[in-house]
Amino acid sequence: MDAAAQGGPLNTADVREHFLRALAHLADAEPGVRAGALHVLDSLAVEHADWRPRVLDVWCAHLRAPEPDEGRALALRLIAGHLRPGSAAYWGPMDVDLRGAHLHGADFADCRFGTADFTGAVFTGITHFERAAFLRTADFTGAAFEFMARFDRAAFGGPAFFGRARFATIAWFPWARFAEAADFAEAAFGTAWFSGAHIAGEAGFRRAVFGGRAVFGTASLGEADFTGAVFTGPAEFPGATFAALTLDARVRLVFAHDLPGAWRAAAPDGQPGRVLVA
Repeated sequence: MDAAAQGGPLNTADVREHFLRALAHLADAEPGVRAGALHVLDSLAVEHADWRPRVLDVWCAHLRAPEPDEGRALALRLIAGHLRPGSAAYWGPMDVDLRGAHLHGADFADCRFGTADFTGAVFTGITHFERAAFLRTADFTGAAFEFMARFDRAAFGGPAFFGRARFATIAWFPWARFAEAADFAEAAFGTAWFSGAHIAGEAGFRRAVFGGRAVFGTASLGEADFTGAVFTGPAEFPGATFAALTLDARVRLVFAHDLPGAWRAAAPDGQPGRVLVA
């Protein structure tokens, strides 16, 4: 009989045995067994802090698996619950690897990440990152947000990568803070809301496509590069400031005075209602 069965503390060998047993149960054909394994791993990591990174890695791997699983929502809730300050369940900022994962209704509002890798992830339903903090690199390269993506007041302490990301409806970044560079090169937006956002490093929007309303009012965009960007909806920049600006973008404006002072508008190729900003 092991220590757990006797009600005593687990030694290292016992912890490893319970970990491996739960790992095996995650491959079981029964959904209830898989859900139970996720809870066992949770209990193990709560009691043994040094196992938390390994347990978190297992949960992330479970979410990266291509097969649909009833336990995916549970794994998402467990991860977010342990990354969100304010309760005894908080484990502190930790690294998360969810490359290529399909995440439905992901709610990471108020969570604290170390390094976060969401490269190629697919988000369905409303995605919540409001007030989330990314202490190191946040990588969303090639991610697809099939519905609303909320990054209101999120804080990025390291570089943030959203290159080639696709925001199908609304990308919310109002009052988000980027301590270093933010790369949105070749990203595709529906409605994009960056009002009040602050990017201390380079704000890269090269060849980005804004299909709906693009709002940058009162944003501070550091060294902004909009070379090759296309705005097919209203572009609004009232009160926006730039440390430096590189432009060659096609823009449809609501009001001409919404252009930042450094922008010069001219109709390109005789296209009415469109301007080339240079």
